[in-house]
Amino acid sequence: MQELELTGNEAIAWAAKCMGVDVATGYPGLPCTSIINTLKNIAEPSEMRVEWSGNERIALETAFGVSISGGRSLSVQKMAGLNVALDSLMVMNILGTLGGMVVAVGDVPGSIFSGNEQDSRNLGAFAELPVLEPGTPQEAFDFTVEAYQISEKFGVPVVLRFAKGFALAKGMVSFDCDTPQKMPITSVIKRSYAPAAARVGGHKKLHQKMKEIQAYFADSQLNTSEGSGDKAVVTSGFTYVKVKKVMEAKGLLGACKLIKVGTLNPLPQEFLSEQLAGVTQAMAIEEIEPFLEDMLRVFANTVGQDLKVFGKTGGQVQWEGELSPEHIELSLDWLAGDQATAGPDFSVIQVAEAGNELPGFCDDCPYEFYFSELKKYLAKNQLPRPVFTGEPGCSIYLEAPPFEMLDAKTSLGGSLGLACGLSLMQTDRETVAIVGDSAFFHSEIPTFVYAAQNGINVIAMIVYNHAASVTGRQPNPASGFDLKGEKADITEIAEVVSACKASLVKTVKGKDEKALWDAFDAAFNSKGLRVLILDDLCPMI
Repeated sequence: MQELELTGNEAIAWAAKCMGVDVATGYPGLPCTSIINTLKNIAEPSEMRVEWSGNERIALETAFGVSISGGRSLSVQKMAGLNVALDSLMVMNILGTLGGMVVAVGDVPGSIFSGNEQDSRNLGAFAELPVLEPGTPQEAFDFTVEAYQISEKFGVPVVLRFAKGFALAKGMVSFDCDTPQKMPITSVIKRSYAPAAARVGGHKKLHQKMKEIQAYFADSQLNTSEGSGDKAVVTSGFTYVKVKKVMEAKGLLGACKLIKVGTLNPLPQEFLSEQLAGVTQAMAIEEIEPFLEDMLRVFANTVGQDLKVFGKTGGQVQWEGELSPEHIELSLDWLAGDQATAGPDFSVIQVAEAGNELPGFCDDCPYEFYFSELKKYLAKNQLPRPVFTGEPGCSIYLEAPPFEMLDAKTSLGGSLGLACGLSLMQTDRETVAIVGDSAFFHSEIPTFVYAAQNGINVIAMIVYNHAASVTGRQPNPASGFDLKGEKADITEIAEVVSACKASLVKTVKGKDEKALWDAFDAAFNSKGLRVLILDDLCPMI
C-alpha cells in the first residue's frame, strides 16, 4: 500500500498508471492539463504512451482505437474539447469498447480561461454513457479504477467528470498499484454498423447496457448518505466537499440528510429510493447546471413520491459562477428556515472576482511587439481600423488597453472562420484573424483551405511562438520539441499554408521592424487570403 499527497488530477493519473493504461491522450486546457503532465513524469515510455494530440477529437479517436484492440486508454480534455470530439463520441457509444476507456473531462465553474460555463454531465447523459464524478483525491483514484472496471464489464466508454476546485484540491491518497489482468490484444475488430438497421440495433443494445449499469449502480459504494431528517441536500463531486463543510459548521447533519451521488448517469434510482424514503423536501446543490435537480424531479415523478425539489431553477441555489461557502450557507439557511421567500438574496454576498484573464503579456512577448507595430503602421498609413478576431490563447490579452484589438472570439480554431464571415460584410475595412500556432494545427487548417479556395479577402496573422503558451507551453507540430522537452521534427507552417493556396505568405522572424512593416505593406495592399507568419519564441519556454 502506497500513500501520497496528491491533487485530484494527480490521483487520476496515478490510477491510470496503476490500471496499466496503454495510451493516454489529451489536449491542454484548464483544469485537466496536469493529468497528462503528471503521467509524462510517472509513467515510463515502455509501459504507457503519453501524448498531446492534435486536437480533442484526435485524442478521443486514438483512445478508442486502443480500446477496441483490447488495450486500456485514457483521453483527457476540458469541457469545450468534448464539444470538438462529440461527433465521434456519439458513435463510439453504439459501437462499444473492449479494453477499458475513460474520458476525463474538466469543467470550469466561473469560466476562468474558458469561453463559457458548461456542464459536461449533460453531454455525458446526452451521449447515453455512464458518468462518474469524484469529489476528493482519494475518490479520484477510486472512481478512476471503478470507471475502468465498468467500461470493461459493459463495453462502453465511461465519462469521469470533475471541476476546477477538485483538480487543485490536495489530500492523502492510499492505493495499491498492482495492475489488474487485462484483456488480450485482438485483431478481430468490427466497429462499423451498416446499413441503418444495424445502427438502430446498436442503439437498442446501448439502452440495454445502460439498464444493466443502472442496476449495477444500485449497490455502488460511489454513492453515499449521512445524517437524518425529512429534508435532504443532494450533491456530487467537489461541491459535496464544500457543502459538507458548511453543514458540519452549522450542525445541520442531525436534522438534514446529505446525499452524495457519485454515479450521475444513469441515476441510481434504487439508492435514491432508499435514501429519500421519508424525505419531503430535497435541495440539489451543484455546479454548473441543474442536472441533479432535474433528475430528482424525474425520479420523484417516476416513483410517485411527493417530494418538493429545490435548486437553481427556483432560485434557491446560486446558478451561475462557482459556488462559495457563503452561497451554500444562504441556500442551507433557506432550506432549514420558514421558506417565506422564493429563494435567498445572493446579491448580498461579496465574492472575490472570478479572476483576471487579462493580466497583460509577459515580458518580451512577441505579441506585444507585433501588435504595437501594427497599431503604428495603421496610424501612419491612415488606414481604417480592421476588425480583429481571435481565439482562446495569448490573443485574449489584446482585448485590454492599450491594444483593444480583439472584436470577436468564439472557440479554439475559430478565428479565421469568424473572420471569413465578417469580411463578407465589412467590405470598407480589412478583417484580421489572429491565429496561434497551436490553434492552427488544432483545427484552423481546413479553414485556410476554404478561405483560399473561395477567394475570401482576409488577413491571417499566425503568431508562431512555438507552444500552447497560455496553458503551460505544451508543444505543437511546429514547436521543435516533444512533451518531454526532447528535440522533435518541425512541421513548417509556411509550407502548410502555401499548400492551402494562400495568395500571399510572408514570414517574419524575430522582432525585425523593417521586415514586419514590409509584410504589412504586402498584406494591406493586396487581396485574397494573405498570411503573415510571425515567428518568435515564447519567452517562457
